[in-house]
Amino acid sequence: MAYGKGNSGHVRDYRRYALTGAGILGILFLIIGYSMTGTLVSVFASDNRNVLKLAAEGLRLD
Repeated sequence: MAYGKGNSGHVRDYRRYALTGAGILGILFLIIGYSMTGTLVSVFASDNRNVLKLAAEGLRLD
């Protein structure tokens, strides 16, 4: 809408909102990934301990 009307101020505002939101979500998912690795892996992986260990290391990128 704003771009078509030539309102560059609104375009900058929308871009800033989008980048800020993406940054906040990225940091939030990073914190969740590092703090709850075992829980996240156990939801999607089997009961095999080797698979759980490998998945946890891969998620954290150790």
